[in-house]
Amino acid sequence: MSLPIVSIVLLNWNGDKYINDCLKSVLCQDYSNLETVIVDNNSTDDSLNKAKVLCSDAIFCESDVNLGFTGGMNLGISVSTGKYILLLNNDVYLDSSYVSQCVEFLEKPEYSNVGCVAGSEFLWNKSELTNIKVSQGVLFIKYRLQLKEMGHANELQECFGVSGSFPIFRRAAIDDLVDVSGHFFDEAFETGWEDTDVRFRLFFRNWKTYFIPDAKAWHVGSGSDNENKSLISKSRDYQIRIFRNRRYVINKNIPNVFFLWRVFLFFLEPVIFFYYCTVSIKTARYMVKGNLLAFETSSDTKFKRFKIMSSLLINPLDLKQYIKNK
Repeated sequence: MSLPIVSIVLLNWNGDKYINDCLKSVLCQDYSNLETVIVDNNSTDDSLNKAKVLCSDAIFCESDVNLGFTGGMNLGISVSTGKYILLLNNDVYLDSSYVSQCVEFLEKPEYSNVGCVAGSEFLWNKSELTNIKVSQGVLFIKYRLQLKEMGHANELQECFGVSGSFPIFRRAAIDDLVDVSGHFFDEAFETGWEDTDVRFRLFFRNWKTYFIPDAKAWHVGSGSDNENKSLISKSRDYQIRIFRNRRYVINKNIPNVFFLWRVFLFFLEPVIFFYYCTVSIKTARYMVKGNLLAFETSSDTKFKRFKIMSSLLINPLDLKQYIKNK
């Protein structure tokens, strides 16, 4: 039986520091039926040229503008042909069996309703592939919307979400979200919170997400942003987007049956604001700006919410199994 095509969509923006090693890990996969799609978000360094030398048979999508994470990934997905699609950041190094282990799981008939998987995430630090786990890999969601790591890192588990740096999606799940919403990633997000938006929408369409512990990858984190990891260390535009996009997630995806959850999030906003006033007054101002931007596009967000909520394939109360506050 022939192996299904797996498309690896690699998004690059000024990834000169990591692109060679990242692509070498792609080329070293022990899975033979791979298609590589490289999307370049108008890089100004030499990373695109390096990619062309190292992976000349890839499909290259070169954008004249920076499309952000959402636009860049949507572009790569649109030209890919695989039954499964691995969405890869340029600061990730894959274990040689990463793809094969994930596909072996996804091909089992009893898991045909699984729309997304990912494996264990280890730290890639100063060119060293360490044994330090970045996270448990099994993500649930808190009432205040942060993701919470739970479960056993060495066990196959169903969860709300997995790492957004190297997930593999089933094409059928992607197509299903596109049919409902007109897009896979909502490009209004640009960058930030877009993966949580997708996690909600997969759940609403009854697609499951699983963590596969034996599939391993190493991740730098913020590899395209000089490795700045704390929010207040990010650029002004990035911080504004993060606050705006958090509001997008709330307005689009919290079902009406969770009325108290929505009330809690409403009253949490001033608490967050006053916290940032004590940490960084600039970030507090960016929070106000982000929320104002979300308000300005509220009519568009309401329409997106209507399409999501009118196409539910599950009881929204089932979301409770993925909410973990302790």
